[in-house]
Amino acid sequence: MRFALICSAADPAGMNIRRALLQLFPFEESGSFAAHPVYRAAIRPNEGGKGNRPGEATLITLPGETIHAEHLDRELDAAGLKAEVMVFCTRHLAQSGIPTLTCHVPGNWGSAEMGGAPRQLCCAPVAPLRAVYHELRREATSLGWTMSLEATHHGPALDTPALFAEIGSGAAQWGVPAAGDAVARAVMAALESGRSVPKAFVVLGGGHYSHYAEKLMSDSAASHICPKHALAALDEEMLRQSLTRTECEEKSVLLDWKGLGGEKRRILDLLASSGFSYERSDTFF
Repeated sequence: MRFALICSAADPAGMNIRRALLQLFPFEESGSFAAHPVYRAAIRPNEGGKGNRPGEATLITLPGETIHAEHLDRELDAAGLKAEVMVFCTRHLAQSGIPTLTCHVPGNWGSAEMGGAPRQLCCAPVAPLRAVYHELRREATSLGWTMSLEATHHGPALDTPALFAEIGSGAAQWGVPAAGDAVARAVMAALESGRSVPKAFVVLGGGHYSHYAEKLMSDSAASHICPKHALAALDEEMLRQSLTRTECEEKSVLLDWKGLGGEKRRILDLLASSGFSYERSDTFF
């Protein structure tokens, strides 16, 4: 499988992770893109990886912010740098300022205030996302940091499956070398895992950091997460899009039962009319 690892020269956390990738792994320079060098490294799946199929990671550096890199995948295709999965290595910003590693899938349930397109979700590569989640959690524990799985939010708009792996939650953490090393190791280990996912769930309700989505990562996987504050934008079109844009043969919906607020009845009616199966968090776990 071909992976593109995307960093931004405008992002101190991204450049920290880029530095670590080049220092810790055998990337070799191979041409340029957007006036920055391109680097490539072989990916050799672990013994347990499905099909044990070798692949390649291509490290790309952008001059601008990643959340505004609309249709970057088309530009990469045109430059002969086609990827099957894109991993954006970036900063995470939260008011808490708590040292945190995070991951999530990009997309917008409603308006596009931070890049991307309104009401457009990226395709969720649930197997790589689950692998990145577990590797980041392992690295965060070693650092003494927290680790979180975030709701689907912000751009860019892409056709290619994509995820974000991030250092947060503020400027004090973005440049920490150990954090850059941690994300670099986590991403590369995840790409080498090659493991498949038996079932994936779109999670509806709850907060931006979804406790139930993280619980899903034990035996199955979470895909797109629509938090309570975004549920007003969820209609049949967006529900269908979230499931269609989940890369897994078996998929369903998980309702954060106490996190649906005043939208609970409408969401239940929506699921009934659309015919999609679902589970309730209060009975599923």
